[in-house]
Order: sequence, then C-alpha cells, then structure tokens
Amino acid sequence: MSAQDRRAALLRNVHGWCGVLPLTLFLVLHVPFNALVLVDSSWFIGARTWKAGAPFLSLVEMVLVWLPLALHAGYGAWLTVSGSRPHPNRPNAATLLTRLSGFGALAFIAYHALEFRFTGTELDATDTAQKLYAELSATTASGVPLTGALYLLGLGITVFHAGFGTYWMYSAARPQADKSRVARWIGSCGALLFMVAAQTVVYCATGSRFFFW
Repeated sequence: MSAQDRRAALLRNVHGWCGVLPLTLFLVLHVPFNALVLVDSSWFIGARTWKAGAPFLSLVEMVLVWLPLALHAGYGAWLTVSGSRPHPNRPNAATLLTRLSGFGALAFIAYHALEFRFTGTELDATDTAQKLYAELSATTASGVPLTGALYLLGLGITVFHAGFGTYWMYSAARPQADKSRVARWIGSCGALLFMVAAQTVVYCATGSRFFFW
C-alpha cells in the first residue's frame, strides 16, 4: 500500500470513528436521560439542574461529542461533494444509505441542539421541560402533531445511522467476526434505544406512558 493509500485509509477510519463513537455515546446517555420524564418529571428536572451545576460536563460533552461529530459531518460533506467514496470496499447501496441517513441525522441533531442545548439564552430545568412539552404537543391548524412526527422521524434516522455505521466500522475492524450476529446485536440495541426515545416523545406530546394506551 502506498503512502497516499495509507493516508486515505487513516482518514476514512478517523472519519468513521469520529461519527460512530460520539453519536452512540450521545444516544446511549441522552435517550435514558430524557426518558426520566416517563418516571417522574421531577426526576428529569432534578437531573438537568444537577447537570447545569456541573460545568465540567459541558466541557466533556464538547470534547467527546460535539467536536468529533463536527469533524465527522464536515469531512463527510466534503466526501459527498467531491464524489469520493469513504470506504471503497462497501457496496454502493451501503454508501448511499450512510450518506442519506447521515444528512438526516445531522439535520435532526443540529435542530435539537439549537433548540435545547445552544439556545443563546439560559433556560432553567423547569423551563426546558415545559418547552419540550409545548413543542412536541403542538399541532398544526388541521390538528396534525407535525413537530412530534418529525422528531420521531429524526430519531429513527439518527439511530439507524449510528447503528449502520457501527456495523460497518466494526466489520472492517474485525473481519473474522460473525456478521449476522453483530447485525442482530446492533439492531436489537438500536431498536431498544428508538423505542425508549419514541415513548418519551409520545409521552411529552400526549401524556401517554405506554405509547397510545
């Protein structure tokens, strides 16, 4: 392998892991954190209050989540515009799904972060909870809960992108692994995360703790 090929392979791996690791960490920590409202809204408010009182967590979040995701998104966008394939050995369909879901996940995370993380104004925990309830329960003039529906769509795309990327990165790192078993484990974990996140959205929008029951 030439020096140029080694450099390209290194960039592909850095790009991949800069997306898989922080996005998975974000989902694994963020989804259960928000799901505290399903138990008791005071737990959610208390957890946010505790987090706001620990500024070092924001620094850890910035270093471990937001900066790697920004690098992943920026390099991924450049690969798309330049027409380069991030991983030449992957099927064309896998590359297309990765890119489409990546742009969808980027749009969802950027919207969510701007609304509830980087708002430019300091919202206390109670105000944040009320804003979450208000936005997700809002309907259009015809009674369609558009924001809640878009949140569910965005969550599904983001979980899929994280799981799909994890599968391909792990498969490349461990080519001798049982691919079907890896896919089942990742798919099961992704489905569980999505179900918890979806239930949180439904509860904030409708007040139902068990979807529509």
